[in-house]
Amino acid sequence: MNNLFGARSENGRNNMAQRKAVGFIVVLVIIGVPLLTHAQIDFGEDHQVPSNHVHEGDMYKIASRIIIDGQVNGELQALAANSTVSGKVKGDLFYTGGQINIPGTIGDSARLLVGTLNLSGLIEGDLRALAGMVVISDKAKVNGYLAIGTNNLLLDGTINGNAWIRSGTTIISGTVQGDANIQTDSLTLRPGARIMGDLILRSRT
Repeated sequence: MNNLFGARSENGRNNMAQRKAVGFIVVLVIIGVPLLTHAQIDFGEDHQVPSNHVHEGDMYKIASRIIIDGQVNGELQALAANSTVSGKVKGDLFYTGGQINIPGTIGDSARLLVGTLNLSGLIEGDLRALAGMVVISDKAKVNGYLAIGTNNLLLDGTINGNAWIRSGTTIISGTVQGDANIQTDSLTLRPGARIMGDLILRSRT
């Protein structure tokens, strides 16, 4: 039987890749990413950009694990169970998956649909994410705005724009340079927390 991309399915792995591709494309439509052709998407168990390597142009990946230690000179669109960006993506990051760790740099904005987001690096643009848990460490910085929907948020880093937060539990010990619009069941402002603009606080219920 021919699969979604016109290739013959030989085993269960191909069928699983097909199902992942369908979900990936649905997410891309939801967050406004152009649809990819079969020639653009690369499938694989694991994919790594080594620290001494530069990938020229945009990258489109579906894999079990993606590791970016080097540099992507374009945007990265990816679906994976677990990923780490410790190098640099010069363009936008569009990612859906189980977990993503970003100790590196995103040169533009990031749009994420994940189970867990761990950010300890730099996002030069905006950060928009739906996640089960979000941890923004004290070393992390978002130079644009923050828009987060999550069950649990720990914000220790710096947001240089406004913040829109919808969370079950919200703990802030970092800095929001703009306004903070927070809808939460529980808010804790730890020592060192700073909101330089207006704080708008509402309950989720």
